[in-house]
Amino acid sequence: MKHLHSRRAFLFGSAGTALALTLTACGGGSSTGSGGGTGDGAPETKDITVGVFPSFNGLGGAIANTSGKFTDKGLTPKVTTFATPAEATPQLLGGQVHFALMDMTVPILAASRGVPLVMVAPGTSGKIPEHSGDIGFVNLWVRKDSPFQSPKDLTDATVAVPQINSQIWQDVRAAIDADGGDSSKTKFMEAPNTIAALKAGQADATTTAEPGGTRTLTDGDLRPLAPIESAGGATAYAFVATRQFVTANPNTVKAFVDAIIEANKIANSDKAAAVAAAAALMNAPADLLDKAIFPTFVEEPVSQTDLTTAIERMQRYGLLTTDNAPKPEALLA
Repeated sequence: MKHLHSRRAFLFGSAGTALALTLTACGGGSSTGSGGGTGDGAPETKDITVGVFPSFNGLGGAIANTSGKFTDKGLTPKVTTFATPAEATPQLLGGQVHFALMDMTVPILAASRGVPLVMVAPGTSGKIPEHSGDIGFVNLWVRKDSPFQSPKDLTDATVAVPQINSQIWQDVRAAIDADGGDSSKTKFMEAPNTIAALKAGQADATTTAEPGGTRTLTDGDLRPLAPIESAGGATAYAFVATRQFVTANPNTVKAFVDAIIEANKIANSDKAAAVAAAAALMNAPADLLDKAIFPTFVEEPVSQTDLTTAIERMQRYGLLTTDNAPKPEALLA
């Protein structure tokens, strides 16, 4: 089956070499960096820019900022937003952003094309979080009158996703296969508004991440099919930096990682804090967010196991080959 070419593949295809050259020319880091550890544990680069996108997955960065965790570690943060993880890559390479939240697929694809991005701090887990009701954090949806009853039924169906060859595309395929179906027979279509495509009959199913699922529960034309895992149940989102910035700023990176992990613990234990941060980050009503299912925020550093899981899955679905797959250890800060 032939799929549409991914916009992500275009970005990291012929553009990969150019982006690597940009990193060499621009230095990939802040001009305030000292070029190595200071020896006293103080951050080499105190003024940092952190990029997130409007999603629950970015709440670790938002809470680390609003709770003062970054400041406690000697960092002066600026949190900026971007539309997609791939959009942050040129800014990382040019030094305008020092840390950016990405799904696991984007930096691994970049590394396979010679762009030196590394995982720095954990974001969220891809496991289905504990929840009550019919939905989890990431969910499959069908029309109310659909005959489909479980993910395996989507084997010969058409599924709308924001982007083919993306992490969510892999998530859907993995859910179909794990349920006993065959996702190689599933037709995927890209749609800017996947719910609209489903309601119009252009697709048989689609996905949402929270709070989109909680909002969709009020749509009488649709029903949830099943909650699904992301990234094989391992770490699904992580903060990424360039290898050059990490090498030049080890104390800054350590301070950043510590602040994010402390913020992730707040997000897991304090729903009110998570709702408040999400309302500010996503410009969404607090009453909707209060009903939503939040992901589990990872409280341990990104591991080689996380990366091995992501790489093996990308090989299974044809995004990597044995020849260009990066080594898991090469992707860690």
